[in-house]
Amino acid sequence: MLDAGVTPAEISAYFAANPTVVTLSGSTEQQVAQIINQKYIAQTGNTLETWNDWRRTGYPNLPEHLNAQGTNGSGTRPLRAQYIDQEVARNPNFVVQDPNVPVWWDVN
Repeated sequence: MLDAGVTPAEISAYFAANPTVVTLSGSTEQQVAQIINQKYIAQTGNTLETWNDWRRTGYPNLPEHLNAQGTNGSGTRPLRAQYIDQEVARNPNFVVQDPNVPVWWDVN
């Protein structure tokens, strides 16, 4: 935050006004949600990392939007990245994958 121009006094004032932000509480699942929600805020602008965190954990719990950019027509966010058209065109053996089907290592 210091790199963004936020002073130490402003950081301390924010933590004092929002104690639940700096203190984990609840079950392990609730604590993971708290961490990932704060990480989501901190990663503004880093969309790939944010998407990977959401895909891995399901947090933050954001509503689905049918017309949002990046949805796959079903209103859900894709679970796998899509290959670019050039990659598919250059590889005749490529099997197009459904973006709703998790990759093989995504066991959650």
